[in-house]
Formats: sequence, C-alpha cells, structure tokens
Amino acid sequence: MAADHRDYLAAQGFQDMLTAAVKTIITEKPTDAKARLVELLMAPPEESEPPKLTYFPLAGRGELTKMCAAVGGVKYINNVINMGDHVNFGPNLSPKMPMTVPICQHGSTNFFESLAIETYFCNLSPKFSALPPKAKLMDDVFANIKEDVQQATPKFLFGPDDVKATVKEAAPPIFKKAYDIAEGLCPESGFVNGLDWPTKADLAILNMARGATPPDVHAQLRPSRPSRGMHPSSMHPHLVAPRWCLSYVSPCDRLPESVSCSRAGVMPYLAVMTMADYDFAAAHPKMARIAAAAAEYPAIKEYLVEGNTLDADPMGFMPK
Repeated sequence: MAADHRDYLAAQGFQDMLTAAVKTIITEKPTDAKARLVELLMAPPEESEPPKLTYFPLAGRGELTKMCAAVGGVKYINNVINMGDHVNFGPNLSPKMPMTVPICQHGSTNFFESLAIETYFCNLSPKFSALPPKAKLMDDVFANIKEDVQQATPKFLFGPDDVKATVKEAAPPIFKKAYDIAEGLCPESGFVNGLDWPTKADLAILNMARGATPPDVHAQLRPSRPSRGMHPSSMHPHLVAPRWCLSYVSPCDRLPESVSCSRAGVMPYLAVMTMADYDFAAAHPKMARIAAAAAEYPAIKEYLVEGNTLDADPMGFMPK
C-alpha cells in the first residue's frame, strides 16, 4: 500500500475503527459477523456525554425507554420535570422543541417523540442493535401498540368530567381492540422474539400490563412512599449512581403532600384499566405471562425494586 494511502487511512482513524469493531464482534459473537461489522463501521461517532431524557415522574411515554436502557446497558441522565414546568423546556432549547415531553438531548442533537427516543436508546445498546430485522420489527409493533393505547386513554384521566364519566363503557373497547391484536402476536411460551431475555416488545407489554402481574410479584416490586423531607435518592437509589442512569433530577420535594412520586405503567394504563374494571390478566393471559416474566428478568427486577416510575401515581388516581 502506498505511503500516502496509509497516511490517509491513519488520518481518518480507519485502523482504530476497524480494530475496535473486530474486538466488539469477538466479544458479541453475533450470528452474522459481516453484517455486524458493517453496522459498527457505519455507526456515527459516540457522543462524549450520555443522552439526557426529560420526562414527568410517571410511566406514560417515557418508561419503555428507561426499561430498554436497563436491559441494554445504556447509561443516561434522567431529568424529571413537573407537569406545567415542561411547557417552557422544549421551546427554550436550541434548536427549539415543542411544548411536550419526553425530549432527549444527546450532544448537539435534540429530538422528541417517544417512539423515536425508544428506538434511539435501543440503537445505542450493542445488545439491542445486534438483533435481527424481524426481531426489531416485532419490537416496533408492540411499542406502537403501547403508543396507540397511550394516545387513547389519558382523556379518561385528564379530560372533561363528561368524558371521565364514560370510562367504564368507553375504555374497555379501546383496550380490547389493541390488546386482542397484541395477544394474537404473542407466543405460547417464552418472550416475543424467542430469546432468553426481554426485548423492547416484552418491555412494552410490561409497560402496558403492569397491574396484571401476579399480586405477590407486583407487591414485591412496588417501592414504598418516602417520608416527607426524605431525599429523592433514598427513594430511587439506582438513579443516583446506577449502571445505566448517571444522574437523576427529581421534583418530588416540590409536590404536595397528597401527591406520590413513588407509586410510577400505572399512568395511564393501569389507572384507566382500574377505573374501567378491565381485567387485563383474564382477557390477555399470554401478555400477562410475558409481563410477569419480563419483571423477573434480573436487570428489570433490579430496576423495579430500586426505584422507577412504572408504578408512579403522581395525580393520586389509584386507590390507596
């Protein structure tokens, strides 16, 4: 090879990139090593700072991203923002974002839309990014079903009184339409993609079906409310210096005494199902089984035990 070619490749960092990619492949041992090599070489340079996720202290449209980070080993900054305060957050960024959350910031890139953020976090994870196309497809299908329900149900919590009054009649058909389809896509045993660990599809099911896990499991995984004046790190210790979440900013101390940060799927899935008397586990046993199995996966079990927003009920919708 001519000296000028070697100098050019060295200047581009080609040798370093190739060496790092080969080391990754040796560690991961993917089924399709060539495809993984191309993926690694085509990946954009890593940002020096971890991504920052800004969202409310509840499940909603942010929980699936956090659970994917837990399983995928993605470190991030969890920036919790109060309802109301969020309307100025996005517009004050550069480039400007809308008056909505979740919002993700990574280096010079700002972006929103929960589905995009979920996919981005999965792409940052070697574990998730190495999945074959069909597995990624199924992951996106279940994530979109979760989003469909998320879009259709908050009106029963935050809408006009006449809409709230219809929850027992109007909400069950919404759940049945979405969850019957999802149930039909679930296997008789194991996780959705047939792996020995839960992918985004299984975590989306857990996100939607939080209240459908066996009562004994659910009781073990629900953190207790901290006493007034207790530092948020006592409630969410893993959010201070965890393996995946590098820092945590909490508004808990500013919330009224009647509002709890520690009861995080509740919002809106379990809250509306409870109000509508919808028996998720009876109607969708395969999804309930997958949710329970995903909750028992070590990374998720640790995430749920040490503090999360999956059970958060900051507006006090759930019975005490």
